Formats: sequence, C-alpha cells, structure tokens
Amino acid sequence: ELLVTLAEEGYRIQERPLSAAVSEAKRLLQDHFQEPVRLDWLAAQVHQSPCYFLRSFKEQTGQTPHQYLLQLRVNYAQRQLLTTEELVGQIAQQAGFADTTGFIRCFRKMVGMTPLDYRRRRVL
Repeated sequence: ELLVTLAEEGYRIQERPLSAAVSEAKRLLQDHFQEPVRLDWLAAQVHQSPCYFLRSFKEQTGQTPHQYLLQLRVNYAQRQLLTTEELVGQIAQQAGFADTTGFIRCFRKMVGMTPLDYRRRRVL
C-alpha cells in the first residue's frame, strides 16, 4: 500500500502544470459540457488557433478536447443513472449528446457496459 502511495505521489510530482489556456479550456468545457462545443469556438476563447490549441491540449492532458468533453458527459450520465429514475434518452439529452444511440455507444466504449446495465449493476 505504501509503495502504491509513493508511486502515485511521484507521478503527481512529475506532472507538468497546465498552461493558462488549457486550464481555461478545461473550465469552459466543464461549464458548457451539456451544450454543443466546437473546437474553433473553444480555441478562440483561449486566443489560440485551433491547430495549436488542439496540439497543446493533447500534450498537456493526454486527451483531445473532444475526448475530455465526452468524459465529462459520461461522468454526468453515470451520476444521473445512479441518482435518478430518468430514462436513458433523457439523460443522454441532458448530458449533451445529440442522440441516444450515440450516447449508448460512447457510454459502452468508456464504461464497458450499457447505461441500463450500469444502472442495474450499481443498484444490486
């Protein structure tokens, strides 16, 4: 257990701090994850070209802005599935997905099971 803690602390120490632009972009994505978010809009908000912004975001976070956005949406959906009785389609819409099929596909890829299976397994 101590080795795991030390390894995690060592990993955190080696992490490079995020630039102001990437930090601001992450905050914007967190604030607007339920809305359609375009790369050109996000890059403009942090005063960078889309190409440069995409490259720097990926280098600093290990994810593209789109991957980060999808993770935020799936995290939100997971909370909703566990704390509400809302239908999967309603949760998909609230999370910012354009359609239920795309949401289910994305959720399965990221979580390893469908939203309904996730809800059922967590309730049991």
